[in-house]
Amino acid sequence: MNKKYIDQLTWLRGFAAFLVVVSHSLRGAEVAYGAGDVGSKFLPLNLLDLGTFGVCLFFALSGCTLYISNASTVKTVRDIPSFYWKRLLRIWPAFAISMAVYIPFTKLFSALYTGNAGHWIGQFVTPYTLRDVLSYLSMSSDIFGPRTIINGAYWSLAIEFRYYLILPAVLILMRKKWMGVASCIVLSAVMWDVIHHQDAVPFDRPEFFQLGFTFFLGVAMAALLVDRPRRMRFSHSFLIFVGCVALVSAIRLDYIALPERGFFSDKTTCYGVLAVVCVFFALCAEPLKAKSWFLDHLYSYGLVSYSIYLYHMLFVGVAVLLIVRFELYGNYEKLAIIFPLTFFGSYFAGVIGYRFVEKPFIEMGRGASRKFSQAAPTATR
Repeated sequence: MNKKYIDQLTWLRGFAAFLVVVSHSLRGAEVAYGAGDVGSKFLPLNLLDLGTFGVCLFFALSGCTLYISNASTVKTVRDIPSFYWKRLLRIWPAFAISMAVYIPFTKLFSALYTGNAGHWIGQFVTPYTLRDVLSYLSMSSDIFGPRTIINGAYWSLAIEFRYYLILPAVLILMRKKWMGVASCIVLSAVMWDVIHHQDAVPFDRPEFFQLGFTFFLGVAMAALLVDRPRRMRFSHSFLIFVGCVALVSAIRLDYIALPERGFFSDKTTCYGVLAVVCVFFALCAEPLKAKSWFLDHLYSYGLVSYSIYLYHMLFVGVAVLLIVRFELYGNYEKLAIIFPLTFFGSYFAGVIGYRFVEKPFIEMGRGASRKFSQAAPTATR
């Protein structure tokens, strides 16, 4: 990967993970779990209740970084197996291991939870079958369902995995850059058009089509910008980023009325557009030369963001069990338990997951990729 792009893109990834943690912490705290309890609200965090925007950022960043890291290695059909193997090892083992953690946790949660099963946290008590588990493990839950079992955050993984399946064709077309960029635009338009014909598409979730433009425009932006000199000051790019986040928050809180029809009539689509804008200006910005404690930790947070995403719901569930068990009710009391436990617990789990699961499988994927590359010329003689 082009080293000069790592920092700002990893910072964005860390921020995206933080938004998801904030959003799900608020979902766990906003309801009453017993007599005398009230839903929690805390304005500074409510303004950052932007979990869906965080997922859109993940998609756009994935498209961008995957182009940067694979454009020079995926040039022919022979390179596709290596790419698929690397991506599979990058995401599936960590996902499968997290599911092995969540399955017994759902049993424990069901035994200890005495609150309303209809609350958002009730996803941990939703019954599921072996077929449902296999649907998730095969990354096909967005097609066959069911929705929101075991860990509600899993929904985006199957969708992003499906983007990976399409990406090699785009990368091969990138041998002529205009063809690759045009294919990204056409794919984005076609996938969006499918939204208007959902009855003909047997998908349980429409987000694969609705948010496809975030991933593939991320690819197109990287193709157009990575080899060009960047002229925008980092401070200007940062101000645009802050403006985009403020705009997302205003849309979510209904301070901005959306049109009733058309492309911008749906909040999630607007979040996707603004996520693409954020990644665009991150690519345009000059690297920030100044170092700081905050940026170093944001980089570390972004580096382990995948495991944070996988495990943060576990800590939301643990916090809710503590609240119900000890009747720790109240507006600020619940949030003061759920958010810190989820933020610090998921970061700790993220560090462990990255070091002992993600990183070894990343290295395994790279090693396998080198073997594929060495074997390919022999196979063509």
